[in-house]
Amino acid sequence: MVNKADGKLRLCGDYKVTVNPVTKANSYPLPRFEEILAALPNASHFSKLDMSQAYYQLVVDEAAQELLTINTHRGLFKVKRLAFDI
Repeated sequence: MVNKADGKLRLCGDYKVTVNPVTKANSYPLPRFEEILAALPNASHFSKLDMSQAYYQLVVDEAAQELLTINTHRGLFKVKRLAFDI
């Protein structure tokens, strides 16, 4: 448990020696700002997204839940959604 800036507590799992070393990076190149601007004149639909809680929307599958289980003094907790808080 760590303290958040607002005084609340955050439950954390440290995966640097277990899951992280065997995790495959899934990266893709982001478009440059100039490319995005060049595509705007042809666009007809726009949206605005609030990404402050975006990670909480990503469901973790059963196999990953087993790997990401957190052991605490109150028992084991399975992660059901990808947890990341800013």
